[in-house]
Amino acid sequence: KLDNKMDYLIPDLFSKAEPDFEFAYDDTLAFQYHYDFLPSNVISRFIVKMHPFICDDIYWRTGVMLADKGNKALVKADMYDKKTQRDIKGEENIRREFLSITAGMGASMFLLRPQFTSLLLRHENFYSARGKALITAQNKESRTKEAFHKIIKQAKAGDWRSLPLGECMGNIGLLFVGTEYVAGTLEGEGPEACRVDLTGLDCVTFFENVLCISRILKKDKTSFDDFKGEISFTRYREGTLTDYTSRLHYTSDWIYDNEKKKVVRNITKEIGGEEFPFKVSFMSKNPHFYQSLKEFPEFIETIAMLEKEINKRKHWYIPKSKIKEAQKHIQTGDIIALATDKEGLDYGHTGLAYQDERGKMRFLHASQRKKKVLLDTELYEYMQSIETHVGITVARPLEVKQVK
Repeated sequence: KLDNKMDYLIPDLFSKAEPDFEFAYDDTLAFQYHYDFLPSNVISRFIVKMHPFICDDIYWRTGVMLADKGNKALVKADMYDKKTQRDIKGEENIRREFLSITAGMGASMFLLRPQFTSLLLRHENFYSARGKALITAQNKESRTKEAFHKIIKQAKAGDWRSLPLGECMGNIGLLFVGTEYVAGTLEGEGPEACRVDLTGLDCVTFFENVLCISRILKKDKTSFDDFKGEISFTRYREGTLTDYTSRLHYTSDWIYDNEKKKVVRNITKEIGGEEFPFKVSFMSKNPHFYQSLKEFPEFIETIAMLEKEINKRKHWYIPKSKIKEAQKHIQTGDIIALATDKEGLDYGHTGLAYQDERGKMRFLHASQRKKKVLLDTELYEYMQSIETHVGITVARPLEVKQVK
């Protein structure tokens, strides 16, 4: 019940989806906290407590925008990853005052301002000592969200949602040109988490992010939470994150699982592909290369079992010598997996096909050699430049239905 005794706020009736809004993450004071345990009602009680400061009716079940004296604060909780985030924007000389106000979740949540410990005091024993504060002027998550919202804004302005999915992916992909190549952004200590980072991309996260942003555009569900949910759906076996072994580590497994989920269709065989007789084993035989396998060695046996399942399937590729002829069947937005002859692996690189204004089918990818995302030469020409690349597999993204 609110102060006027007449109106009520019922957070459980708020929308689950984060609404569309603009928030410039540049020059923000950003705070992120991670917990071993985060009670589900923390953010809802905070929203009720802070309702006088709610800005432009921007709130949802796990987040809220607050404003006071020219300052704005975006406060969110991620119950899945057990973390909270605050981004404070405004004049530097007064935003710390607003920081104090938004600390109303209590010292137990933000480890700041002990005068606010009265709120949620009943949960103090759950997480007061376990919350780990990560305080930066502008962390990667904030910059990732800023980049995401800029992309969505540009896509909506251009009505890219009305384009075929592949063309939409081509447009989205070009927006990432120049982004730094960064390996290992999905890895981290502790249990598997659905990590999203648009500030640096490798060859897999590049096409994955382009695909998922395009899919949520087509669904007309464009919040950051929608994006993260789409990433989780495509990244993990059967769309469900359980632990490190549920991630689709091998590209062949990613294609197989996402074909079952009707995300893509493997068109390689029908455009002239031949059987690709590889045997994967690299992960189980080289666990020292993987942080999670070193931290959780009990997963190695499961990885080995999954490798055996992958090796039972038939796989297809277009040999390097036949790619030039096959290019006429490839479209912008097709996911290109570059087959390798390295022992224990299936593919050595990935990217997207992009037909330029001259009709040339070029390779759009995050290049480890050039340390950035770029629109490279024609696909068949690129393939000739890497000796260990022996051919390609082509997965065509399938159109999605709008979710009402």
